[in-house]
Amino acid sequence: MYTRFLPFIICYPIILYSPIAQVDTYEWFSISDSCGPDRPICRKLDFREQPDLPDPDLPGVGRIQLDTLAQSIVKQFRLKNANYKYNVMMLPHGGDFQYDTEHEWVKQYRNLKIFMKYVNEHKEFNVQMRFGTLKDFFLEVDRHTEKYGLNYPVVSGDFYSYTENNEYWTGYFTTRQFDKRLGREVLESLRSAELFAAIAISGHVDGAVRQQILRDLMLARKNLGIFQHHDAITGTSKEYVVRDYELLLTAAFTSSQRVLATAVQLLLSGDSSKSKEAKLVPLLARPTENQPTRHVLLPMYQDGTQLLLVNSLTQSRRELVSLLVPVPNITIIDYDNNDVKFDIHQIESRAFRINFVVDFPPVGVVILKVKQSNKRPDKIENGVKVGVVEYSKRNNIISHDTDNRRMACENSLMNVTFSLVTGTPERLCYHGTQFCARMEIDWRWFQDSGGAYASITNGNNDPVTTHDMKDTNLFCNTLTSKILSIAECSISSGKVKARIRVPWWNEACSKASGFGKGRSTLDQLAR
Repeated sequence: MYTRFLPFIICYPIILYSPIAQVDTYEWFSISDSCGPDRPICRKLDFREQPDLPDPDLPGVGRIQLDTLAQSIVKQFRLKNANYKYNVMMLPHGGDFQYDTEHEWVKQYRNLKIFMKYVNEHKEFNVQMRFGTLKDFFLEVDRHTEKYGLNYPVVSGDFYSYTENNEYWTGYFTTRQFDKRLGREVLESLRSAELFAAIAISGHVDGAVRQQILRDLMLARKNLGIFQHHDAITGTSKEYVVRDYELLLTAAFTSSQRVLATAVQLLLSGDSSKSKEAKLVPLLARPTENQPTRHVLLPMYQDGTQLLLVNSLTQSRRELVSLLVPVPNITIIDYDNNDVKFDIHQIESRAFRINFVVDFPPVGVVILKVKQSNKRPDKIENGVKVGVVEYSKRNNIISHDTDNRRMACENSLMNVTFSLVTGTPERLCYHGTQFCARMEIDWRWFQDSGGAYASITNGNNDPVTTHDMKDTNLFCNTLTSKILSIAECSISSGKVKARIRVPWWNEACSKASGFGKGRSTLDQLAR
């Protein structure tokens, strides 16, 4: 619904082809907050709780009441319109929990029609009202803009998106990265499970296995769907609600991984009777709902461990694969009995992370075998041991020691400088162009105040220090031309937790002094 004032109201102007901002009286798009500055008077236009208006065609006291209401409401229209440069106003009518019954629809429509007819027929008001859409409103604004030659001021530069009193509604851009990432991990896992399950159960499959697959898929879809709520996917829910979302997503991730293992086993064995209990074990797991998804330590068997990697996309891909193994002296053998080269670095006393490149066929499975070598643990076959700047070493770096607090990785295309204190990139320079860009990431956490959408620190916006970043490593991966920097942070303050997991993937790393040797893939392609 919008109103059109007759031309005696002063109109002002706009720059054509610039976006126009509609600023309303208060913060909500309800009639009580949008018809004018006096909320109690504007609320009389919400007929959900108000008595019905009298028929204006019938004489009597009811007609006097209608006239009194019209005069008070039109006065609010004029007070609001004094803030605009055009004589058209939009009056949103409704709310989050309105127009949900047929009774309300009928009552609101009937009374609004009576009110609008009365105002339109009394010329002394100089107001015309009608129902319309957003498109109708802006077309009317455009018509007045062109008719009166209006120009509007342009706001440029940096500014906060929305303010309410002293609150700045920017929290949903930056809060709860952990949960936003978890939702995407579940989506990736569920899509793979759905695709391979659809292929697997299209043939003859044991009824119990089929029903279990469908139940697990239904659970994962439902839980992920709940997370699409506008206070979940944005990270604007309260702490106790967020924990419930994390539990739902963790259950969805686990069930989708179970479906994927069962489906792949069905496709490879071709016998559902052998697949009632999946022998394949997913290598991604969530130990608790509030911890990042982690790799499971790959079990090592005497005859070797068979590793199955899946690609659910319909195109070929070359991907970096990362695994955890209990010993460093291993060999990786592909389907053609060729050795696979890998990078390796130790992360715990009995855990080593290996990284290698795999070429995936579209919607396919790659089968590898991982075997423990007979050589001594320090003799790594077909692997490059990568030097790592560990958390324990980085935490002792003096912040003002500029010579020893950075690490540079470069190839023929660019040079990227990392901070050894925070593990984040600080500078990127392109070779041959004399172009460098400085980068800065500042981790902070704050108390839960100001409402779900607002980031209000009340002065409590403490920086996340290196001491808070547990289990962090920084290294230049020589085999795959990738820079990896992972920071995992768990900070608790009352009921607020800030959890951060930031992987940095950059296609521009080949070597770093003291951190491994070797020509990068990008270098090879460039040559």
